[in-house]
Amino acid sequence: MSRKNIISTVILGTCFVLSLTLFLINQNRYTKISFMFNYELEDKIVYEDRYIRLNGDKLNQAKMILDELFLGPMSVFNKKIFNYGYKYNKFYINRKTAYLDLPLSTVTYTENSGIVLEDAINLIKKNLLRNISSINEVIITVDGNLLGAGPSLSQLPTGDLDEKK
Repeated sequence: MSRKNIISTVILGTCFVLSLTLFLINQNRYTKISFMFNYELEDKIVYEDRYIRLNGDKLNQAKMILDELFLGPMSVFNKKIFNYGYKYNKFYINRKTAYLDLPLSTVTYTENSGIVLEDAINLIKKNLLRNISSINEVIITVDGNLLGAGPSLSQLPTGDLDEKK
């Protein structure tokens, strides 16, 4: 081998070892998450991909996925599930079941948003089951009441939650 080839090989090998070492030392790992949203122009489900940072705690990672879902779609052609800044009351995972408690205002918001509450709930369930591998079931409550266990959705209050009316 010529002297130029040896020097090129040493430089290339050094760069490879250095980049591999920096990759293994770096703690910022990201994973690709696919979210499902209703398409605004047609009656179909579309997917949006995002990258979130991995960390060792499954619950915090699940909360990050849920927070990203509540932020809504990036495309203006996809329907939001909830308004920007919308928060859930509680979220936790027990064994292989995820429990999500939403505030009562979800019922009034979804009526005005063009998305039906049942569709919003189903989208949340599908997204959580798809993106969190450690769960098999999602139970969603509204202010601590299991959906379907209390009054039907048609009997829940709509519009302003003013008790004077």
